[in-house]
Amino acid sequence: HHLFVILLPLEQLTQNRDELLAELRRRNIGASLHYYPLHQMSLYNPGKRSRLPVTERITERILTLPISSSMTFEDADYVVRNLMDLLGS
Repeated sequence: HHLFVILLPLEQLTQNRDELLAELRRRNIGASLHYYPLHQMSLYNPGKRSRLPVTERITERILTLPISSSMTFEDADYVVRNLMDLLGS
């Protein structure tokens, strides 16, 4: 359990994943991106441009939230409160 990846409900948001990520970082929340489609990397797909629409759609919707054994309950609550605020929940 070293990553906490969430799937964003983009159709319910007024911003895209990258804008949400930037705002979380502005709020001092170390959210990040960990998974990129391998078929779009030249190392795995040299000279070709494969299309995997489901993979590409999911990639645009995932975001990794901070998780660490050093996080306190207050830290986790701060992340959740801010994420819910940004999601409009």
